[in-house]
Amino acid sequence: MASNHSSPKAASPDRPGAQPNILPPEHFAQLVAEGEDGDEVAEDQSSSTASLTSSILAYRKIQGRTYHGERGDATYWGSIDEAQNEALDINHHVITLLLDRKLYLAPVPKDIQTAVDIGTGTGIWAIWVPPNLQFQIDDCTQDWTFPDNSLDYIHIRWLVGSIADWASLFRQAYRCLKPGGYLESHEPSSGFESDDGTVTESSALAQWGRFFVGGGEKIGRPFTVFDDDSQMKGMEEAGFVNIEKKDFKVSEPIFPTIFTVTMAHIIDSAKAFTAELRLLRRVLVASAASSGSAVT
Repeated sequence: MASNHSSPKAASPDRPGAQPNILPPEHFAQLVAEGEDGDEVAEDQSSSTASLTSSILAYRKIQGRTYHGERGDATYWGSIDEAQNEALDINHHVITLLLDRKLYLAPVPKDIQTAVDIGTGTGIWAIWVPPNLQFQIDDCTQDWTFPDNSLDYIHIRWLVGSIADWASLFRQAYRCLKPGGYLESHEPSSGFESDDGTVTESSALAQWGRFFVGGGEKIGRPFTVFDDDSQMKGMEEAGFVNIEKKDFKVSEPIFPTIFTVTMAHIIDSAKAFTAELRLLRRVLVASAASSGSAVT
């Protein structure tokens, strides 16, 4: 996982993203593609704020999981149901342990006035702020509605596979931050690796990440944020200065407790990720077919 925090100018991995080498489904006998179709829309009439419209709450049901509606140009790949929320909360626990029980790394003053958490998920990270916390539904890939120079701190985490242009996202952050404010971004690698070579190219763990990488390439929202160093490059292009980068390695020998919780997160997310892999596989099939080849 890479963590970057940087500051806008005051008023006065080194590895390139690898192309996915995806094995055919026959490689894994346990892969069963049932119920590929059957998408449906479910409208939730509940509302957390008076400003929410029914179109925002018109969720989609795919493979038995709930996904966002089609508002604007949003193309978030993950489910948004209760099972996924539990997985997100486990993931929050993993990151907190990895950061030595810190919620952030930027040297944010205690007396800041306005902090924003982009892609807040269940809101578990944001509850550390004072009681005047507000939740807003918006599309962070479009122009932000916050005024220029209005924010002290922006926290962004786990938007991998959701952003087409990281520099554009960070330019919005730069515009909205006060001079001297801080932006902090945490993003993971989408693949599994091993120091001793036990995770081979043909293993299920290695193939797992390649499906996401391949699907992300087809929809134009890469899962190779960590591999391509998109955070650092995007921040520099947006105009940020004093950028610090920290890479965290989650391995059993170094962080046994974190590794255990991480595996719990993966297991808890497996059902949702399986549905999402099927969606990405559809993207691969459709894109390959349009170019005259086929993926089965």
